[in-house]
This record gives sequence, C-alpha cells and structure tokens, in this order.
Amino acid sequence: MRWIGLLAAVATLCVAGCSVTPAIPAEPSGVPAGSSSTAGTLAGSLPEYFQKVMGMADPAPDVRAVVERAIAAGRLDSTDYEVAHAAYAQCLVQHGFEPSFRKTPEGYYVELPYQGVTDQQALGNALQACSAGFALIDILYRVQQTNPSLVADKSLQAVQCLRRHDIVDAAYTVADFNRDRTSDTFPFDVYQVDANNCLYTAGYAYFKATG
Repeated sequence: MRWIGLLAAVATLCVAGCSVTPAIPAEPSGVPAGSSSTAGTLAGSLPEYFQKVMGMADPAPDVRAVVERAIAAGRLDSTDYEVAHAAYAQCLVQHGFEPSFRKTPEGYYVELPYQGVTDQQALGNALQACSAGFALIDILYRVQQTNPSLVADKSLQAVQCLRRHDIVDAAYTVADFNRDRTSDTFPFDVYQVDANNCLYTAGYAYFKATG
C-alpha cells in the first residue's frame, strides 16, 4: 500500500516512478490547516469560510467574481464548479496530458493518478499552470460538499465520512484512525471507492502503485 498525504496545491508525487498522483489542494498559502474562528471548525459558516480563504488567496478577478457570488448566495453553485473544472481539464489536454477523474456522490471530482508519464517536470508545470484559475474554486467546493460541518480536524472529517457510508461503526474513533494511519493498516479497504473518496476529500490520498 502506498500512502500519499496531504500536499500543497498543484504539487505532484511520482508513484514508483511510473505515475503521478495529483495533489489534493490544501488551504491556500496563509491559511493554516485547522485555523478557525470557531473552535474546532474552519469558520462559523460557509460564507465566512469563503470570505476568509479568498482574502488569504487574493485570486484573479474572474475567480474572485465566482467566490463573491458564492458568498452572496451562501454556497458555491455547482455550475460554477463544473465550468471551472472543465476548463482545468481542457487546459491539461492542451498541455498534452489526459486527466482522469472520479466523481463522488457529493459531486466533487477526485483526480486520479496519471499513467505512463515520462516527463514529470512537464506534468508538474502543466498542473501548476492549469490550477491557477481552478485550485481555489476546487478547495471551496470540496469543503462545501464533503465537509458540511466545516470540521478543522482532517482526521475527524475522514472518520465522520467513513461513518456516514457505514464503512466503520460509531465505535471507531479519531484516535483509532490516527493509529491505523500511522501503522498503514485499516479495518477497511482503502481502495474501495466510498472509503477512498472519504480519505481523499479529507486530505489523505491512497492510490495503488502501478507499473
């Protein structure tokens, strides 16, 4: 089993020298993981979280317009996310890479490892360039759709999701999860789709190394 932890936005990690795993966007630079205005949460409300992250990220005007619209509406519209995601995918194609995604039940796209990449630097450059107009929207939509309680503790977020999908029972705690993560041994299959989605959206990406 190969564990790939939470990475900075648009960073990449080569798996066994044969594929590149896209990173899960972290909080934008300047927003500490787990920072919150309400103890234990990222913010007191979704619009407050959007406002805080946008202030730290200082996005381009077109991205700012999307986030400001989300703040006014109280949530990020799925159409805005889909448009931004489509542009991101098309950008990668234009750079010579074929991205592959899996859509979660919440409507969030999990970016899957790239296969057969010979030029890791070129892929990294493409991810960085294409994420410029997408990473912030991706972060906000991920939190909105997969972390409805705005939980700051990523391990707790993972456990809550695993419980929602009946992958673990109520007796399975954050301490259990952290212990299992440290030992890289879980009481469930980390590659099963629902479990894999829970881990990925909480910031823990697990993909099988392929040759």
